[in-house]
Amino acid sequence: MEQGSAYLLVSVGPGKNQQAVAALRQVIGVKQAHACWGHPDIFALVEVDDDRALADTVLTAFHAIPGHSDDRNPPHGAGLGRR
Repeated sequence: MEQGSAYLLVSVGPGKNQQAVAALRQVIGVKQAHACWGHPDIFALVEVDDDRALADTVLTAFHAIPGHSDDRNPPHGAGLGRR
């Protein structure tokens, strides 16, 4: 079985970085989540068993993020790939 992995690039509202990173780190499959300077505000690494689980996890992770900005960063396949 091939592993699915993706980097999730997230933009959030002012002052929401810590809360959003904490929420992302609670999602099963999110291996790392880090706030950064500039845009996007957060980089998260997702690693799961396959592409279907990857899509489910990315959508779950995105909806778990408090204060995410849909207009600047909709959930899409940027960074989507297999390892």
